[in-house]
Amino acid sequence: MEMFRSVKFNVGLICVLAFACGVGSFIPQAAESPERVEVFLRAQPFWGGVLEGAGLFNVFRNWWFFSLLALLGFDIALCKCLRLPGLEPQESAEEVAQSIGGRPLRASFMGGVRPAAAAEAIRSLLRASGYSVRQAPGADSDRVALCASRHRLQRWGSFISHSSMVVILAGGLVKLVFGFQGSLAIPEGGQAPVPRRPGWELAMDRFQVEHYQGSGSPKLFASDLRLLDRGRVLAQKLIRVNKPMVIGRLGFYQETWGATGAWRSATLSSPQGDVVLRPGRAQALPGGRGRVSVGELIPDIAIAEDGHAHQASSEPRNPALRVRWEAPGQKPRALWLLRDEPDAAFAEDARGVLSRVPPPFRLAAVDMVLFSGIQFVYDPGYPLIVAGALAWLAGMMLLFYLHGRRLWVLVSPGTGQACRVLMGGWNSQGPVAYRDEFEALTERMREVSS
Repeated sequence: MEMFRSVKFNVGLICVLAFACGVGSFIPQAAESPERVEVFLRAQPFWGGVLEGAGLFNVFRNWWFFSLLALLGFDIALCKCLRLPGLEPQESAEEVAQSIGGRPLRASFMGGVRPAAAAEAIRSLLRASGYSVRQAPGADSDRVALCASRHRLQRWGSFISHSSMVVILAGGLVKLVFGFQGSLAIPEGGQAPVPRRPGWELAMDRFQVEHYQGSGSPKLFASDLRLLDRGRVLAQKLIRVNKPMVIGRLGFYQETWGATGAWRSATLSSPQGDVVLRPGRAQALPGGRGRVSVGELIPDIAIAEDGHAHQASSEPRNPALRVRWEAPGQKPRALWLLRDEPDAAFAEDARGVLSRVPPPFRLAAVDMVLFSGIQFVYDPGYPLIVAGALAWLAGMMLLFYLHGRRLWVLVSPGTGQACRVLMGGWNSQGPVAYRDEFEALTERMREVSS
């Protein structure tokens, strides 16, 4: 047990934990960013295999990380939590006299009244000053020993703070062992099963997105969700960023959004008139310009160096439609039309290479089917972590804002009707911080004893 209580062992344990947390922060983790892990494995197959074999893509859910956290909690409990501050010792009159001699703050003076009267006056003064006072046993009829203390709760500050760290670690372990999280991409009007909750489904009835004028950047996006248990509605809420839907310890958070690649309708515009297209249907163009049908939608089109079209992101930043135009007397042509660049069009050849051409018509509008990215988090350790954090805050406030003070006073007979008063003081912050208060109390004791 002595090894677990040694400073070197605990400093080394904290360093190992800090290093593990650093590794888990710099190396992509499968639980939070599985796509980044896949990219790393493809780019670095050798080192990716080494890191995967060592479990470094899943640091915070590895058995050895659990063991380190449990060992740290055990060490804190062993070193601090099992050593209760206890009650203040019941000192005798002789021990009070010895305590006064060993204190850095000491004072003595002669009083003008008998010891019993002086002791009673000093006792009343200390109580009025916020001290808890008791008389030490073992004194004779002519000598009175007093022990006084203030802010005794300060002694519990360190114990509460260290105990709360054990509670926080326990909450973290409960979360890592029993908690889970993930993401669901749900299209408008669709629903998806909730992992680890048999029979539960999350339905998205409506998705809202608002953009800033000019830049087009999203200002707000929200999802109207319903949580179903075998068809029965458990909860329903319009969630936004930082405004989740929570049932029990399971929370659903608005994480991201984008276009599914599906569409409901598209409007083509030309000098001869407009035409509305539907998926899977060919539509005649006005003015006898032939027929057109739509094949593929790319929400955010980009053209690679080899001339092929690809999707830059799932957000509808630069949507494009691939249309098949059958003009009278001509071979069918594949064209890409861009909604936000009406004066641009790209013809696609048999190899899929794009070349810029004058647009025969333009894409005026497209009604895309959006999806909402919902993050679900189950954290059963959250109450423990919150309770531990509040307890830690309370312990630190006791430790730093309450300054424990102790006074030892010995009143003994002097010459004639006088008495002699000896006193010593101690403060949790040291003698310098207590000197002014100690000297002020000494002067007031001198006054009430004269």
